[in-house]
Amino acid sequence: MIPTGACEPIAVEVPVDASNVIVRMPPGGQNAPHRWDLVVFALVVVGPALGLLAVIGVRQRTGPLEHRLVDALLERAARTPTRPLHRPPALRGAFGDGLTSRLASFVDLQKTVGKDLFSSRVGAVLEGEEVIDSLPPSWKAALESGRRDVEAMWAGTRAAPDLAESREALLSPEKADWHGLRFFTRLAGLTVMQRLADDDAGGAIDACLDTLAAGRDAALLAGLPGLLEGLRVQREMMGPCLIAIDLAPSGEKRRALEMLAKLRDAMPRFGPALTYALVDLEMMTFGEFLSPSELARLPEPVRSWGVVKPTGVPRVLLRDAWSGTRERFDALLPLAGLSQDERVQAVAAFQRETQEKYLNPTVAVSLAGVTGLLEMADTLDSGLANLDGLIIAGAADELRVRDGRWPGSLEAIVHSGLTGRTSPAEFTGNPTLTAEGDTLQVRVRGSSPKLDPGLLTFLVHQDPTPQPTRRSKP
Repeated sequence: MIPTGACEPIAVEVPVDASNVIVRMPPGGQNAPHRWDLVVFALVVVGPALGLLAVIGVRQRTGPLEHRLVDALLERAARTPTRPLHRPPALRGAFGDGLTSRLASFVDLQKTVGKDLFSSRVGAVLEGEEVIDSLPPSWKAALESGRRDVEAMWAGTRAAPDLAESREALLSPEKADWHGLRFFTRLAGLTVMQRLADDDAGGAIDACLDTLAAGRDAALLAGLPGLLEGLRVQREMMGPCLIAIDLAPSGEKRRALEMLAKLRDAMPRFGPALTYALVDLEMMTFGEFLSPSELARLPEPVRSWGVVKPTGVPRVLLRDAWSGTRERFDALLPLAGLSQDERVQAVAAFQRETQEKYLNPTVAVSLAGVTGLLEMADTLDSGLANLDGLIIAGAADELRVRDGRWPGSLEAIVHSGLTGRTSPAEFTGNPTLTAEGDTLQVRVRGSSPKLDPGLLTFLVHQDPTPQPTRRSKP
């Protein structure tokens, strides 16, 4: 019997096996709250991160982009530019051989003039302000020792338009040494002045035409860089060519005008040149991601083009940017056909859309400077304006010989059939005529005042003496 009532507590030790103890907490008890912070973290951070990784993973698959790029490169490599023979006779050889085989020799020859490379006397001779004998001795020596190379360059401009032998050499614009082309142009211009001093008007015209043709070939063969260098050749030759045409007898003048029109009309248009330039840029930026099977489709010269990756850009971001960059390239191409005013507005909208649409900053990095390529359209317009001005000046002089007076309008010059144009509206540079006594001024302006702030004035005379082209400020 256990007594009731007050009693002393008794300590009882009961052995317990903890492994067999199950503790059950009541549902909703205070000791087991829900982890809503983990749920929110999963919804706000983990979910979008996984989604972004999935998108990036999909965009890392660049198979269609690789195939499209290789197709574009193959098309670029297979293209065969055509151009009419600017003057007979046609010579044996491959189109562009002079450019591919002779430029290096002009680079070496340039070194021989040393500190006289930028002598002001050379420019004065080319503009008819000084006689050929005033050249520095180093230039006289270079003119003599480089004669055969100059003639070989000229011969290449009249070779058959077959790229089979020369296509690989100028496929990559980086392989052309443009310093050699520039030095050749100076030597060729001096040769024109030398022949004029020797009363060889026909030889001076031929030298002028063949040198302009070398610029045309560079423009046709070497993409956008070649186009810009070809326009440089034209600018350098405006002075000597105008003097040669001004001094030429009527028959030589008419022959020169016909061939100048062929050279002008054979210059490439900006749209195709921009297309190939963007293909080159895409290869340089993203070519490292081409699979072995796609690389195998390319000829070796194209496959070995240098690939330039933007500094510090992780591969995953660069690869992700390929799709967006290609979309931007496609959106840029239609802008090439716009007028200058329209293009300025369209470029601003293009840049704004790029910033708003693409989160990956590498897209903007890949597009750095691309919109600046559009300004080269203005450079091409200026080059065509130079050629049109030269043709108009020569045609006006020819009409003066025929009619005994200067033509009164551009319409009269067009109707003569000497310019290869059917309407004054087809000329580039808004040309104007001003007759002052025995001199006629033909003025043309490039479409971009930023690139050509002055007017290029062509002077022809009733009693011609060597006269330079002049740039007069508006």
